[in-house]
Amino acid sequence: MPDRASRTHHDQMNIALIGTGRMGAAIAELAHPEHTVVARFNRLNPLTRASFDGMRLPDVAIDFSSADAVAANVDICSQLGIPVVVGTTGWQGNRASVEQSVRDANGTLLHASNFSIGIAVVRQMLRTALPSLNRIDDVSVRIHDVHHANKQDAPSGTALALGNMILGGLDNISRIDPVDDPDSSAHDAIAITSDRVGDVFGTHSV
Repeated sequence: MPDRASRTHHDQMNIALIGTGRMGAAIAELAHPEHTVVARFNRLNPLTRASFDGMRLPDVAIDFSSADAVAANVDICSQLGIPVVVGTTGWQGNRASVEQSVRDANGTLLHASNFSIGIAVVRQMLRTALPSLNRIDDVSVRIHDVHHANKQDAPSGTALALGNMILGGLDNISRIDPVDDPDSSAHDAIAITSDRVGDVFGTHSV
């Protein structure tokens, strides 16, 4: 097994980038020059257990690939002892098995549907507002997400995460309802609508 790369500075990291689409390209741009992308993987050059043969292991792998690739990517990284950060969405149906594979390998996994500061602020605002909103009988909720045309999942993982957070905080809301027309949803449902257009990185409205 290859050795982990030693850092030349306490803040500098060697990164393996899994997924070279829009988010992968953005991460690579943001990483330079403080950090170094030492390996890049995508559908044409998929991550395998042999990918790091002959080189030192990176400090971290960052996965913005596709939902169907996450489980295998995380398992390989965990087996090799590479901490992995997953920002890919749409794989959460396999979350239990993925997390179990990480535990079995004594690995490290950090995942979130959205790492942006803006969404963290929205979540904190919801935590503050939901107890008060729950005392109101007539509350209806709509969520709308807009992303670039190449995004594969709809609704977005962030929209679903926000919906589940609201669902857990309002007694009169019983389900999440991804729809094309929000007016078609029942009053006790959170209507989630989505648009996939242009080059939009991602916006969410609650």
